[in-house]
Amino acid sequence: LEHNTKQYTEHLSELEKRLIEDQQLFQNVYDNAKKEWEVEMDKLREEIQVKQDTLTSRDDVLMTLEKKCEEAKDKEKYYREQYEQMETKLQDCQSKDTLGNDILSFAFFVCLFVNIIRLS
Repeated sequence: LEHNTKQYTEHLSELEKRLIEDQQLFQNVYDNAKKEWEVEMDKLREEIQVKQDTLTSRDDVLMTLEKKCEEAKDKEKYYREQYEQMETKLQDCQSKDTLGNDILSFAFFVCLFVNIIRLS
């Protein structure tokens, strides 16, 4: 019985050593896996941040372009109105110029007619 108890105790002691070694091995594997996971998570966080920064930058550029587009539309509207006003003024001037020419032509013919009558 003593022999069996001694063998059992030695066997139990050997099992305890293996258990401790296995626990240490498991802890090492767990710690390494956790470190690798944390490194991968940090990389993913950085990648996500870069993509968010890129999207924010693109949104800023898009908003700037939209503002410039609106400004260009406003300028186009302003210049179109200015052009239409100038065109109207030009037409008014041309019609006045035509009227002035018509009056001068009429006065010339009246003077010519009066001179012809005098000479007769």
